Amino acid sequence: MKDNQKAIYCLVFMLFLCLIISEACTPEPKLSPMQIRQITTKLFDSDYETVFRACLTVFQDQGYIIKNTDMDSGLIVASIDKETSAGSQGFQRLLLGYVS
Repeated sequence: MKDNQKAIYCLVFMLFLCLIISEACTPEPKLSPMQIRQITTKLFDSDYETVFRACLTVFQDQGYIIKNTDMDSGLIVASIDKETSAGSQGFQRLLLGYVS
């Protein structure tokens, strides 16, 4: 009886393990370029110039340096300096719990 019960537990565990492995291996569906664009597109209830200038302001507020803009095409080229001072690195470590 105990051997039979042990075999059943082993079978249930193996089925559970197979289920977990098969779920982990399921590929994500590929999105078409149009689907990707729909995900990343947001409509605003304002005119184009106001929204474009607001985007520039948000980038600048986030610390980006605007390199080039083209309002006709909607292109904004910006960069950000990722270097931080030793003081701010220490503060980040403190906040994230990395202080040793």
